[in-house]
Amino acid sequence: YLCLTIIGKPPYLEEYKALQAYVQPVYSGHVFMPTNTDLEREIITRFIKLQAQLNRAGISASLKRPMFNIQLDKKSARPNFIIKTLNHQTRTSNTVFLDHFDPGDDAVIATRLEQQEILAPHGTVIPYDDATVMENSLEQAIIDSILT
Repeated sequence: YLCLTIIGKPPYLEEYKALQAYVQPVYSGHVFMPTNTDLEREIITRFIKLQAQLNRAGISASLKRPMFNIQLDKKSARPNFIIKTLNHQTRTSNTVFLDHFDPGDDAVIATRLEQQEILAPHGTVIPYDDATVMENSLEQAIIDSILT
């Protein structure tokens, strides 16, 4: 967990005290990426392994988990993860958005499809569900989007 605490001296006291605190689960003590579910933790673990493979192939890759909506043109969206890559041989860069959806909830699917339309002009959108991650097909979809 990562804990952010605001410490101050209230006007009515002569000593300092914690005024406000926020606690956020993170991946690990070495990777301060916010994570709320076991599935997100699994995706980060797999990305770290994939990142090592990409590095050996001359491709730098970074993973970001936005906490807030990102502004794209005049609309905003919040994918679950953003992957940015740079191929050092071809000097080409890619953006990949990973967008989680629950196949059993029609309302969520409609919202996610609308979000994917917003994201699509700015990079490759890879929708995934829990099964996609556990079957290892998410990694292949990421590799395919980077190499094409």
